[in-house]
Order: sequence, then structure tokens, then C-alpha cells
Amino acid sequence: MAFVLRLFRINLLHTYYEENVRDDFALVPSEATQQWMRRYPMRLVASLGCFEVFWRVAGLTHRLQTLQEKMDEEKLSFYLTLKHPSVMGCSSLSMDRGRVYYFHNTGGGARLHQEAYVSEADKIPIQELVSHPSQLIKSFFGIVDIHLKELWQGQSFTEAKLPIDYAIHIKASASMDAMG
Repeated sequence: MAFVLRLFRINLLHTYYEENVRDDFALVPSEATQQWMRRYPMRLVASLGCFEVFWRVAGLTHRLQTLQEKMDEEKLSFYLTLKHPSVMGCSSLSMDRGRVYYFHNTGGGARLHQEAYVSEADKIPIQELVSHPSQLIKSFFGIVDIHLKELWQGQSFTEAKLPIDYAIHIKASASMDAMG
């Protein structure tokens, strides 16, 4: 019997919108992540302001233990892209040549960035993340790394509380806050 297990969810929240969500962003798996997700049947599913990764497993306990052993040093990497570039005008986000926002789950909390909202402190030189930046997707401005061992936080799969909810909080630009 096959099961579908929801591993994690990333919520993109933006204070400009009344409901804090909009379909302005996309997560695109890196080539290595696409290969990994094919090998272990995983699927990225997007809905309004939310991205979830599901995993199809046959024999749940044995497969979970096997996967947990194999993925201790693995991470899933995604490019964060803009579906609607106009969102940059109503947010505190900025594009810098050679620097990108870096979001990751190694901080121990639900937030994938350093401060209450995404900030300049979350940017790093692209060369630290990608060896061949010329091969990147157009209009990407961030990279999201989900280190899989962080999903179960030292517990076995059977003890872990899945899915893990993560969030990226984007603040409206100061000029938009003043208008609101």
C-alpha cells in the first residue's frame, strides 16, 4: 500500500496584502534537487502563497528509516523567482547584482530568514551558493535550502511531527506602508 507523506510547507507571507498571501513567487527546484526528487518520488506542489513537498512511499516505516539514513547530509535547493516582477515595487525586497537572498532551515525555527522580516542581512554573494551563476534561472532573487535532517530535529521519522511549517515574511516597502 502506498502512502503520501507531506514533509514540509513553505509559506510566503507579504504584509502588503490584506490576507498576507498572493501568487507572486515561484519555487523552482535546482537540477540536483529535481534528480533527488525523482529518485525518491517527491513532488513540489504550489498553492496560493504556499509550497509543499510530498513524498510517496510504499512501506512506510522501512522506507522512512532508509531515507532518514541517506539524507542526513542532503538538502533540497530551490530558486525563489518572481512571477510578477512588479511585486518588488511594493516590498522591501531589492535586487543586487551578484548577491541573493539566502533562506534556510538551519536556524532552528520556523522562519527561514534572520530577522522578523526578510532583510539585507539575508543576502550573500551568489558565488557562495552556486558555482556557475550564468546557468541560473532568469528573475531569481533568492535560494531556499531545506536541510533534510532538520525536518526531524534529532528524532526518528516515526516521532517527528510532519509536515514542518516554514515561513518567509516579506515586509511592504516604507512608501506602501505610508499609503496603507
